[in-house]
Order: sequence, then C-alpha cells, then structure tokens
Amino acid sequence: MTRWWLVGAFAAVFACSAQPQEQPTFRATTNLVDFTIVALDGNGNPITDLKQDEITVTDSGKSRDLAFFRFEGGAQKAAVPKTLPAGGFTNRSEYAPGPTRNIAAIVLDTLNTPAQDQMWVRAQVMRYLRVLAPETRVAVYSLGEQMAILHDFTEDTGSLRERLARSGLGSQAQVTADIDQMVRDAEALLEAIPPSKRALTTEALTANLETEMLYNARVRERRVMSTLASLEALGNHLAGIPGRKSMVWISGGISILSITSAVGIKSYEPLVRGTSERLANQGITMYLVDKRGLYGRPGTSAETGRAPTSEIGRLGGGPFQRQQELARKSSDPLPAMMLMAEVTGGRVVMNTNDLSQGMKAAVADLRGSYSLGFYALGEPDGKWHKLNVRVKRRGVKLVHRQGYVSETPAAQSPDWPAEQWNAAMYNPLGSTALHLDARCERAPGDGTLSVSLSIPAEDLHFRKVGDQLVADLDIGIGEKTAAGVLGLWQEKATAIGDPAGSVRYRKSWKVNPAASTIRLIVRDRLTGRFGTLEVAVRNIPAQPAN
Repeated sequence: MTRWWLVGAFAAVFACSAQPQEQPTFRATTNLVDFTIVALDGNGNPITDLKQDEITVTDSGKSRDLAFFRFEGGAQKAAVPKTLPAGGFTNRSEYAPGPTRNIAAIVLDTLNTPAQDQMWVRAQVMRYLRVLAPETRVAVYSLGEQMAILHDFTEDTGSLRERLARSGLGSQAQVTADIDQMVRDAEALLEAIPPSKRALTTEALTANLETEMLYNARVRERRVMSTLASLEALGNHLAGIPGRKSMVWISGGISILSITSAVGIKSYEPLVRGTSERLANQGITMYLVDKRGLYGRPGTSAETGRAPTSEIGRLGGGPFQRQQELARKSSDPLPAMMLMAEVTGGRVVMNTNDLSQGMKAAVADLRGSYSLGFYALGEPDGKWHKLNVRVKRRGVKLVHRQGYVSETPAAQSPDWPAEQWNAAMYNPLGSTALHLDARCERAPGDGTLSVSLSIPAEDLHFRKVGDQLVADLDIGIGEKTAAGVLGLWQEKATAIGDPAGSVRYRKSWKVNPAASTIRLIVRDRLTGRFGTLEVAVRNIPAQPAN
C-alpha cells in the first residue's frame, strides 16, 4: 500500500470490546503549555525585537523554563498548501490556502443584536475589510441560534465583502421588553389620573413591570446559554490552528447577572468564566466590541440617535426607580465582556462609533505578538493555573491570557447523550480539537465505502492496562444531504498501541445513495475533546478494478 501523509508509525490497533479495568491515565506526551503574549511600548506600539532571555514565566508562582519562543508579528507568507493524495482528507489547517497560523475570526452577533443595529455593524465591518492589510487571514461567522460560517479563512477581502453583502439580517426569536419605556409610560399614566387612584394603579403597574422583567430574565438566560455554547463550538473549530487566534465578537453582549423581585439574584459568572477559561486553553484571544457605539447623552447612540436596547435611560426618583435599577444591572453586557477579555488576554472596545476598532486592535496586537511555551511539571490536577509573564526591559507592557486549565482525564467514561451527538453532527462548524486524517475509497459498483481514519496519539489520553497503553474513544459516522442528516451511528473503540505514533480505525459500509457528505466524529472519552472531519462523497475515488 502506498505510504500517505501521516507522520509516525501506525502502531495502534482498534478493538471494539468491553472496557478493561480502569487504571491510572496519562497524556501521550509531556504536558506542553503554549500561549501567546503581546508586547507594547508606552504608546501602545508593538515591540518586535524581544529575546527569549528577556522573558520569565511563572506557573501558579513557580518559575518555568521556556521550551520555545517565537516572534509571530512578522509578515506571514502564504505557504503553498500541502496536497493530499487521491482519497486523502484531513481537518488540519496546514492543508488550507493562506498562512497556516495567526488568524482573526470576526463574529457578527444576530442573537444578541437587534436587527436595526445589525445594518450599522455590517457597514462598519465592510468598511474595515476594504483597508485590511494584505496577508491577513480572516474568517467571518454569524452567531444566531447557533454559530454559522459566512466565509471561512481567506486573504481575499473582496470575497469576504461580497459574501457579507449577500448575507441576510438575523431576527431575534424573542425580544425583551423595554422596561425603561414601560416606566415612562407608567409615569405618564399616573400623572393623568386623580391622586386618589394612584396608589392602586401604582401597585398594578408595578406588578406588570415585574412580570415583564421575569420574562426578560428568561429570554436573557436562554441567550446566555446559546451564546456560550456557540462560542465554545467556534473555539473547537479553531483549536487546531497554531499561533495567535483572535476572536473579534461584535455584539450587544450577554448578561452576567439577572435580578428580579420574584427570583432574586442569579449569577452567570461561573458559566461565563468557565467558557472563557476553555477558550483561553484553546489559544483564543477575545476582542469584544460593544455595538452600542458612542453615547451622546446617557442611553443614546450618537451615531444612530437611538437609545441602545440594553441601556437604561434616565433614572427618576419615582415609584418605579427600583425596577429601572434592576433592569439596568440585569441588561448590562460590560461585566461579561470585561471578564472574557481579562481571562483570554484580549480587550473590550466600547464607547466608540468606530466598531472596527476591535478588528484593528486584533491586527495591531498580532504585530507585537510572540508564541512561547513551557512544560508543566507534576500530574494534571484539573485546576486553573495562573500565568504570570514578566519582561526585563523597561517600558514594555505584556498582555496575555490569565492562565490555563491543567486538563485531567475523567474518573469514568461518560457517554455522550443524544443531543451532544446531534450537535456534533449538525453543527456547521467542525472541530479541530483532535486532528483527524482519513483515507477513503469506494468500491466500484456496490457503493461500499472504506474509511481508514488516523488520530495522532499526542492528541489523546492513554491509560495503562497491564503492560499495554489504552485510549478509549467514541467513533461516530454520519451521512448527510443538503437537507439534513440521513443517519448517524456510533460505537465505542479501544485503541491499543504506541502513544508516540498514531492510532487508526477502519470501517466499511454501504453508503446511502442520497448521501452527499460523510461526517466523521472522534471523541476522547477520558477528556471529552473531539474532532470532526467532513468528506464530500463526490471527492472519494473509486478503488481500482482488479
């Protein structure tokens, strides 16, 4: 058989069988912690000549020796994409056109941004793309009920603008009530009725406000959950790309608190922090752009002349002041934005009508960025480790993510519920958290498809069973058409072999003639990390006739 593109021996064999008795687990390789920093001078200009011996790193207060140090801010030459042999498929970024590292993902949020503001946001992005520096690799995504790709990574800004111009506006499935407007209406009503009737009317109006605030709280909670899930899906999609990964999220934002008289205080901070830490672990730096723009008077956008939907206007001293105050705190997106930027080492762009500042900041930071890494000592503990990076040179400011999660394998091997399998299958964003390489062939005549799938052992966790090293995986194979999924089946697999190489899985089956694409899903049951690979059936060659 012809040797194909994978590096390392195919030293492992899959056996679909009962799971051996659990024993201690470990990663195939030493735990390398890699991340990026941005070096700036006192005026915010990039520093491009730092040396490794000028940098010191501590991990939870303990000094670490750098394993590598690389300047990322130089011109990124578009490498000639590697070519795959006939029947070869992969989810690795080095096979895509353009530079193979250091990317910017622009996220246009239609879920948390009213339709009347989306045109303004789009115009700002279109304007920026016209002056984007060459050799900048950018993709555009839309965050609605789920994350969708508007245009994958490219250096062709004309193609990006054309696709953006053709994309439609999103509509919010549920619109929150404008509490500030309701208060103004209620106050006007009170002024119009006799003083003797105002007490009972105030009580009724307060109850109505509280009901609407409870409705708003439910809508905001649904948006928080959906938004965080979509951001994590995008994180999985970008995870396998090396270098600096900048996510520019232009949005009305999500709430970190929900306060109502009926329920009390509900905090989403643990959820927002957890998502931020997982994105930081995947090397994502977040640039969060507050779409509300510059405020001329309190609560008003100077550009559009409208009151931002999540901003409370005047706070009077009337009978409904408490409702106004609670609504303002519950709808404020800035605390969540600040937290996500702080954890991932990014920025919040606010109080400006130039919404392209977030994109400009991401590109500017790249010019002063460096990749570095060290080997973590000791066993993974599943905890958040605080990173501190210092520079010896005076007058240099370093910006970087707060820390990393020292991933530990699960004590047990939990099964994915049906909704998670469906999400992995239906989500238009694939995941590169596990690198997948496949060789596919179709048998002439009967429609039988043969797939040989390979996963680098360094992406997996292994456990020791006797004198063997074992990785526990879930394998999913789905057949799709443009209209939806035709079928999805899964099986558990045990990989036994050398963690210095790769593990391989083989499968043959008769493909549904209506299928246009095959999606392969591999999940490490010990860590929960998964990768996906989409294969167009028309691109699968037929086996040569004997």
